Parts: sequence; C-alpha cells; structure tokens
Amino acid sequence: MVTILSYPRSGNHFVRYLVEFLTGRATLGAVGFTRIPGQDTPICLRSGPQFLTHVSLEAPVANKAHFVHTLPKHTDRLVLIVRHPIEALISHNGHPLSRSSMTKLESGATEFLANLNYFEKFRGSKEIVFYEDLLGEGYTEALQALSRVFEFDNDRLADLVDNFQKYRVDSMKSPLRRPVSVKKNGSSRFYSDKIQAKNPKAFEFCESLVVNILNHKLITEHYG
Repeated sequence: MVTILSYPRSGNHFVRYLVEFLTGRATLGAVGFTRIPGQDTPICLRSGPQFLTHVSLEAPVANKAHFVHTLPKHTDRLVLIVRHPIEALISHNGHPLSRSSMTKLESGATEFLANLNYFEKFRGSKEIVFYEDLLGEGYTEALQALSRVFEFDNDRLADLVDNFQKYRVDSMKSPLRRPVSVKKNGSSRFYSDKIQAKNPKAFEFCESLVVNILNHKLITEHYG
C-alpha cells in the first residue's frame, strides 16, 4: 500500500484526487477517520467532483497521513507532499497569528520536520511532490513523480495533462475545500506576505521556526 504523507494544507486532497482519477482506484483517509461518515472518505465518494465515477472501491491504492504518528502499519511505497513550511504552518495553525496559534506553530514545525526525516530514512519506493509545482507550471513534474509510484492509465494521464485546470477545479468541489491560495505565478508566499505586512514580529517568529526545515537537504534546493 502507498502512503500519501503531507503536513496539513499541503495538497493531500488534490493528490488523492489525481491518483484516484488516474488509477481508477480509491484512496483511503487518515487512519481512524475512514469509517466516520463525511470525514476522510475516498474522494470519489464525496459530493461535488464530476470526473471520478469510474473509480472502484474494491482495491484501494493508497492511504492518507498527515503526521508520522498516524502512519498506517503497512507502507511499502511513500509519496511525500511538501509545501513551503511558512505557508503550510500558517495556513494550518492560524492566520492572523495569535498567542495560541504561535504555540501550535512550534509543535507544527516539529511535525513538519519529522515528516521530512521519515521520508529520508524510508527504504521503499518513494517520491517527493511539491505543492507549488501542483499549482504552477511544474505540474507535469509532479505527475511524473507520482507515476513512478503508481501505475497510471496512459489515456487518462494524457487527458489530464491537456486539461489540467479543469480537473484541478473539479477536485475543489468537494465539501470543505477552500480555493487554492498560491498565486498563479507559483509564488509560495501568500499567507506569509500578509503576516509579514500586518504582524512582522509573528512573521519573524515563524521564520525562526523553519530554519532547520529550510536547511534540510531534501528541500534546500527547491526553496533556496
């Protein structure tokens, strides 16, 4: 079974949509939530998306996880989705930042780094997908990374590449999906720009938390 691991608000939902569309097989939600109606069900079961009617529930292809401590017991292949850490942490833990959300940011940074370290030590087949690639011009690179882990239907893959924005919009029709926050030019600074302008001390605090993350060798080249 493949595990799709990402810190919250980093594109896990969209990657699951892509995998379901391209493999024709369902993806399961985080461990402990898959049997709760309306929470973390396969994307194909949710109201809204129009292009997942071909997806079968008989042989799920992947599990979702946000944190190392919630990983399923059996993972032989791994996809790690990475979003710029400042963006991911602020998006998930509070915006604008308050004292309580700043406390959450500290634990969130630890969890973010734990995901990177788990991926680095994982010995099975593994790939990294970057959130900004999924929403920008690098989406073909993201699809190539996914295709090295999953067996995709080539006809559906060609259709998706030719009509990528159509399927991206369709994926956001699921309940509780918010519009994507990254600018069209692929910039990773959306929430962080606002925080830096309105609350520079909070932004500096967040920057101090992600130094070790940005220096991690898995993402240094991508984010500089």
